Amino acid sequence: MRPLRAAALLVLVVPTTGCCGLFHLFGCADRRPLVPIRDASPDQALATLQAAIAFSDQKVIYEALSPSFKKATGIPDGVAFSLAWDKLLAEHPYVPAVGDAVVVESQRLPVEYAPDGDGGSKPIQRHRFVLDAHGHKLELVFEAISYWEIGRYPESEEEKQSIGGRDIEILSDYTGRLEDTTQADPDKGRILVDVESFSALGTSMKNLAYVHTGWAWKVSRLAGMQ
Repeated sequence: MRPLRAAALLVLVVPTTGCCGLFHLFGCADRRPLVPIRDASPDQALATLQAAIAFSDQKVIYEALSPSFKKATGIPDGVAFSLAWDKLLAEHPYVPAVGDAVVVESQRLPVEYAPDGDGGSKPIQRHRFVLDAHGHKLELVFEAISYWEIGRYPESEEEKQSIGGRDIEILSDYTGRLEDTTQADPDKGRILVDVESFSALGTSMKNLAYVHTGWAWKVSRLAGMQ
């Protein structure tokens, strides 16, 4: 979390006025996130969300929300998220308090099952936190969502510029179940990953940087408590 520590020191001496908030310190043209996104566990996801809210990092806040939460609250795609987030703050004034709230309860909820779209069922894993923000209680529930992510190297300068000058292009998507892409054999110590996607066409061993599959914990509920 080194970038956060540096930003916290800077905010003491530099005003954060204007549309960019803390991004003003570093230039807000490309709005690079200040907060590393870590969401492989509920604790990591909560720490990421708290830091993102504390630093008004809307890019990371958007990534921290589950598809079901976005749909339920009427949050559109990332391009229009800023306006939707301002509306959400107006309707739920307790949300900014999440940034420096203290965890008073942490509980893994019982696993539930939902249709997987293929005639079977998939497990729904959730984790509930109760936070205390200066005497105000907040309930925050994270849901585990299976995903895959592929990183690949651009093979020419032209291709690199087409993805914003980045040195790795990231392709990703949610999956219905982790088993759709990943199989593990504990007796042989073998993990097999099988990702098939139209967006991955053109990926080869020459330009493949990495493949990730797993669980990402995303916000499915955020509410004030009496």
